[in-house]
Amino acid sequence: MTNSPSTIIHLAAKAVPGAPCDGGMPRSIEWLATAQSKLGYRVVVVAQGGHATETFEHYRLDRLCGTPLKEAIEASASGQTIIHFHATDPETDRATGEDLDCLGVPFVVTVRGNHRTGALPLANRVYLSANHATRHGHSVFVYNGLPVDEYPLGPGKGGYALFLGKVSRRKKGADLAIRVARRGQPVVLAGGWHLKYPATWLPFVRSLKVAGTVGGERKLHLLQHADALLFPIKWDEPFGLVLIESLAVGTPVVATQRGSVAELVEDGISGIISEPEPEALEQAIHKAQTLDRGACRQRVIDHFRIERVAQDYDELYRHALAGARW
Repeated sequence: MTNSPSTIIHLAAKAVPGAPCDGGMPRSIEWLATAQSKLGYRVVVVAQGGHATETFEHYRLDRLCGTPLKEAIEASASGQTIIHFHATDPETDRATGEDLDCLGVPFVVTVRGNHRTGALPLANRVYLSANHATRHGHSVFVYNGLPVDEYPLGPGKGGYALFLGKVSRRKKGADLAIRVARRGQPVVLAGGWHLKYPATWLPFVRSLKVAGTVGGERKLHLLQHADALLFPIKWDEPFGLVLIESLAVGTPVVATQRGSVAELVEDGISGIISEPEPEALEQAIHKAQTLDRGACRQRVIDHFRIERVAQDYDELYRHALAGARW
């Protein structure tokens, strides 16, 4: 098979690095780029914001298509080059994919969201989980990962379940978290202030604490001391980075069975998969507190280390460089 690339160019319609409170995609790309640099690759991030770091170069681009994209690729390419495009929006990603085909530089595309059948006709697509790939009629996937050393094992025993997600999005299930709190189970709700349900609910929920948007050390502290992570999603999440963040610090997960949850969380070992009802979720939180926090962390060490992600992508890069299209 063809050798590994000497230069990896990541394309992202986000700021990379992102702000501490940004979502999972910017952090996933930053972690991957850093891990690849440590393996000896020259790494360039072409993104709509962010900056260079000690481990990768940075090229800012407002739009990932047309002449500016071509110029950015030509300026960044060196030696045997692979482009790694991180797709988020089928409407704009199509144009980027067409431009990549014209450039003639081998590429892979990580699909970081859900899309309608046929809405993203790009070659060399890589999804984030088996469930994610299957739902889109595909088979190639690479799990996300994280730098485990940045997530030390926590003690738990904080006396609360943590909901950590964008509370403004109903599909994340913040309303279910509130209904669990209304049953008397202490819940910390983190991930924003703009709640799309009656604000008058909140003063009457004594077991609910609204922490707002959190990131960095504050977020890590909440994860490390939580009795469980509450993840009552109502949609097919492609991956769910917060799940492995929680497991890495030893905090078990209580989640509804949607999307990739069953692939990431071992029911009864690293978490409890529950029915999407407040009573069932409350009971699952109590059960989760009996689970071994060390086993939760080991789940991430065994399957979701960022070094493993870099190795998996290296194999796909080699296939693309050899002319394969899937």
